Amino acid sequence: MSAARRTPVVLHVVHGLGSGVERVVGDYVAATPEAEHHVLHSTDPSCHGASWAGSAGFSSVREVPGSPWRFAREVRRARRDLSPDIVHAHSSVAGALVRTLLPRAHVVYTPHCFAFVRRDVRTTTRAAFWLVEALLGRRTAALAACSAHEAALGRRLIRPHRVHYVPNIASLAPAPARVVDEDPRPSVVAMGRIAPQKAPESFAALAEDLRGRADVRLTWIGAGSAEQTAALRAAGVEVTGWLDHDAATARLAAADLYVHTARWEATPLTVLEAARLEVPVLARDTAPMRALDLRGTWSGRAQLADAVVAALPDGDVATAAGLRADGRRLSDAHSPQRQREALRACYASVLPAWGDVRTTEPPHVNSETQKVSA
Repeated sequence: MSAARRTPVVLHVVHGLGSGVERVVGDYVAATPEAEHHVLHSTDPSCHGASWAGSAGFSSVREVPGSPWRFAREVRRARRDLSPDIVHAHSSVAGALVRTLLPRAHVVYTPHCFAFVRRDVRTTTRAAFWLVEALLGRRTAALAACSAHEAALGRRLIRPHRVHYVPNIASLAPAPARVVDEDPRPSVVAMGRIAPQKAPESFAALAEDLRGRADVRLTWIGAGSAEQTAALRAAGVEVTGWLDHDAATARLAAADLYVHTARWEATPLTVLEAARLEVPVLARDTAPMRALDLRGTWSGRAQLADAVVAALPDGDVATAAGLRADGRRLSDAHSPQRQREALRACYASVLPAWGDVRTTEPPHVNSETQKVSA
């Protein structure tokens, strides 16, 4: 950052727009209002919502349709036009592009779940993903990991002093209005994209295993694979389809229990939101969930059904108390203040002058989205 410029400029680069990454980037912008933020993102038909949902806080938003080659060209153009002090790459594809194309000095990378932890690809493919990350680690000024587990993995790839844990938060202001439901049965929900990562087949199996054991209503808040959606509905699960954030969190707030079935991830926003809403959480026993030190974990089909029965409103009192304690602890550990402190420390490690910038109101914002012609 030059001496004449008091406001640092951050360019966020996102490939393959999805609601979770979009919300995290929005949280980062809200956490650092002293900077001028710009976003460049691709439009990916496989992700629900073809456009950035909101541009509040951003000085510019650029949409790039088409191939990765076009996206790479626009990354170079945006860097030339904006002269950013920091280029913050979000997710694996953007991380690979930015770190290959641009000098290391000002590149910050947030994987939002490393590609090599996927379980829907071969071991050799995961090994190739790991090798790419290890090579590109040399071209990373700082890694802003969004989960403790992601930070631990990052320290095996990048020098530990360049890895920062910037916790995700649940953005629920104002608090959602709870849905009034006349169905008297306890409500058990899952939430997110219906895709292999989320293992919706585990929720469908739960619906089958609870028959005759507990009279509950099971709902999946979200949409995705047509085949997996059909399997959920065939098992008796209600699938809502995509809802806007307010409507989705209102449905979550009305639940008696949230079941998290994902097989791989970083720190899922849905778990943090459920905790913030004081909805008990049962999560698959995975490394990211162990890093959160959750008491409400399960592994295996039979254990999940037993855990759900124990956690229902008329179930085991001690289990319910433990899950509520998990929620309060998670909310405290993933607060906006902690995220802000960690993100500013990360940015300051790349741009030391950041620490001298006074926190002010955001700079002038152009709320219009610029769409790059195809």
